[in-house]
Amino acid sequence: MRNPRTITDLPLEVLDIIFSNLRNLRDKLRLAQVDEYLGKAFSYHSRSDFKKFSPKIHFPVRLYRVLLANCGPSIVEFSCGSDTWSDLLAKSIAKHCSNLESVNISASLRNSHSLQFFLLNLANSLISVELKLNDSCQSPRILNAVAELKHLKKFLYEGYIDRGVNQLCKLVDLEELQLVYQGRGYRCRAVNLLQICGNMTNLRCLTRCPIVRS
Repeated sequence: MRNPRTITDLPLEVLDIIFSNLRNLRDKLRLAQVDEYLGKAFSYHSRSDFKKFSPKIHFPVRLYRVLLANCGPSIVEFSCGSDTWSDLLAKSIAKHCSNLESVNISASLRNSHSLQFFLLNLANSLISVELKLNDSCQSPRILNAVAELKHLKKFLYEGYIDRGVNQLCKLVDLEELQLVYQGRGYRCRAVNLLQICGNMTNLRCLTRCPIVRS
């Protein structure tokens, strides 16, 4: 007696049509997580849809992890606010998104530690980083991590300026640097731009904007 055929016996082209007829991303990821082959079919269906990845608030992280496990190599840009940041999500991105080149992240004190390790784990691929840190965020450890991104070409930073900014002198291949100071009543520490940028022979754009909030 012949074994009954299942959905996993269908070719990718047919599964592509099935995924196209599902209502939303949640339904697609629920199907993709059932079987490894269905995960590959979801990747085939998605193609470059997730080249730019930005998680939405209230969307289950467990389903995003399914997306990253199957489509991670196609993701080159990642943007995330402090309200959508997840340590588990960050670990999955670092594990699966080997071609990630650009990140735009808003961070709070709650996620500053995981952000540090997130950046270090992607040190070999990142060429553009934009960070916005709120007043309570510990910037030294994060800026120390940024300083280890040897391939970085563009760095835009908004937050409290402290001693950690001096570590940016290690970014000798940087082409664009923007430092925006934001603090509630705190004095901006003196920044020696000549010392920081002295070895950046490729630097073409430098911006420093002090903004103090009352």
